[in-house]
Amino acid sequence: MLYALILVASASRLLPHPPNFACIAAAGLFAGCYLRGWRAMAVPVAAMLLSDFVGHFAGLEGMGFYSLPLMGVVYGSMAISVLIGKTLRESLSVPKVITASLATSTVFFVLTNAAVWTTGLYAFDFGGLVKCFVAAMPFFQYTVEGDLFFSGIMFGTYELSRFRVRRLCTQVVL
Repeated sequence: MLYALILVASASRLLPHPPNFACIAAAGLFAGCYLRGWRAMAVPVAAMLLSDFVGHFAGLEGMGFYSLPLMGVVYGSMAISVLIGKTLRESLSVPKVITASLATSTVFFVLTNAAVWTTGLYAFDFGGLVKCFVAAMPFFQYTVEGDLFFSGIMFGTYELSRFRVRRLCTQVVL
């Protein structure tokens, strides 16, 4: 499951898509919920590294290696999705997955845009901070939509398959 998650998440960044509509954070949530130890954290970090590496050498716009401090914040916010996913282990439900997905989107938005603000692209005052966040609002919509969509697909498919396997096993036993 580990390698499949990494490949699917990487592919979601490499295939044509609206900005920020990818499944890296959803894969992090999923990994945090279902995988243990380093494997969970490896999913979003390895998926980002793989897709950045391929994107860089393929010359894909907006992909690849850029400012190390900004990349650190982006990768860190993806790693936080794993920690948020761990909160789903005890009691999984649709409302909790939706809440975790929205939390992941919000953490990514706040951390990455605060980091962009510190680069000097915007005035280093409250007005510059506001301008930075306002400019990023259209991307936040895509982030939320992508995280909700891919979280629904990943958690829904996995839980449905688990339900069907349990049901099949009880039919075989009877």
